[in-house]
Amino acid sequence: MNSKFVYINPENSLKRDIKYNTLVKQILDKITDIPNYHEYRAGSIELLKMICNIIENNVNNKKKSKSEKIDKENLCCEVYNRLFDKISPLELINLKNNIQYLLENKQIKKIGFFKVCYSVTKNWIKKKFTE
Repeated sequence: MNSKFVYINPENSLKRDIKYNTLVKQILDKITDIPNYHEYRAGSIELLKMICNIIENNVNNKKKSKSEKIDKENLCCEVYNRLFDKISPLELINLKNNIQYLLENKQIKKIGFFKVCYSVTKNWIKKKFTE
């Protein structure tokens, strides 16, 4: 958001929509880096688990008003819609059921602060010394 009006910041639902779209783009970039990601369309729990974990670790709805909260399930469905060019209503129902399955079996987890710091630092060092 490069602009001369940096002192004016979006709030509430506008801020939520900007974060939502930014997150969708970031997830799509990450998934499209996977070779042959289209092969995982047909019921791949592994890809769904990865997307759900990315969402879980990047969306914090605590202490937010109702208008600022991001619906994680809808975000995941939006990613799948954009990733696989419109999914059918039956696939959408299966997707939601699979998300529920992952939640019930505690497969969607927050990553700890120290693990995130370690991974970010390791990635930064790799980039710094491989250039």
